[in-house]
Amino acid sequence: MISTTFLSLKSFFIDFMQPESRILFAFIISQVICAYSITIIVKISKAKLLFSIANERTEHTDDIPTLGGLAIYATLLIVSLSTINASGFSFIPKASLMPSLPSIIAGVTILFFLGMKDDLLGVSWKKKLMGQIAAMLVLSIIGNERISNMQGLFGINEITYQMSVLLTVFIGIVVINAFNLIDGIDGLASGITMIVASTFGWNFFISGEKEYAVLCAIILGALLPFFYFNVWGRKNKLFMGDTGSLILGFMITVLLIHFNKIFYVPNVTNNLPIASISIGILIIPLFDTLRVFTIRILRKESPFKADRNHIHHLLLSLGLNHLSVTMIIAAVNVLFIIIAFTLSGLGMTMLLLIYTVTALTLVSIPLAIRDRRSKQEEKTRDANHVA
Repeated sequence: MISTTFLSLKSFFIDFMQPESRILFAFIISQVICAYSITIIVKISKAKLLFSIANERTEHTDDIPTLGGLAIYATLLIVSLSTINASGFSFIPKASLMPSLPSIIAGVTILFFLGMKDDLLGVSWKKKLMGQIAAMLVLSIIGNERISNMQGLFGINEITYQMSVLLTVFIGIVVINAFNLIDGIDGLASGITMIVASTFGWNFFISGEKEYAVLCAIILGALLPFFYFNVWGRKNKLFMGDTGSLILGFMITVLLIHFNKIFYVPNVTNNLPIASISIGILIIPLFDTLRVFTIRILRKESPFKADRNHIHHLLLSLGLNHLSVTMIIAAVNVLFIIIAFTLSGLGMTMLLLIYTVTALTLVSIPLAIRDRRSKQEEKTRDANHVA
């Protein structure tokens, strides 16, 4: 009887250790843990009055709990440590190694505490930047997750270790802040992150990078219940806050760096333009951040000054609701991902040119509609004034 039970348990763990089983388990258990965490966090937030207070800059009219990032962090921490083996950080023996996991968790934890302080007390942009640099240094130096090849951009390929670390930190700061900036309406940051994580996850899975596929499944599983409560929640509605957006930006940076490490093979002809494909996958947060910063600089304002020039603000000004805007922007992101992979044979420069022309064309449509409506309203006011 005992031997039979032991053999059954042994058979279960052997089956569970298969990558496909762990990916599915990570996906399911992440949803359960995050959904349960959200109900507790909302209850505590309401009891302690930990809300995002509605004001003239916010898109919400009610006071909403803003500690959703805590649920995302808890889910990432618990599920990654129980489904991914990394130098003794796993409860499941003999699983495939992922040596960078401790550094990933350390970086996430730095940004978690930084984001929590910002959500509860407020943090200056300088301290935010220092925290992001610290998280990226841990990832690139200790975790050895770095961009070490420019892939022919500006005629540069292999770069030195020091330049590799600096480039990786810079990319991390850009991506983290890009995801932080798009977190402006219900479901947008989480929706875009799910699309990006799914894209990276599928590519990791088919290329044999199963541990990173598990990591993508954890992110996707954590964000599904959050997306539901953030968009459709009533008594349990909450925001991810800076805690959540900083963590998601960091995790996407991790996936982006590894994607470029494994899919770009140096000194091989006919390489895919992985850097350009990566930009296509992340087009919405990257393009929106570049566009907003450019507008602010041209107006001789600080690029970090908050305003209502983001793409989601533009679409909201047309009378669309949050869910419609989120779905439109998400669909555009999917379109660019399809373009990135189907037209990858055109090369890096041509792909970047296609992105630029397509993005500028698409953003000009709502701008033209808004300007036309504004002129019509002005004519109506003039006519009423004359009458």
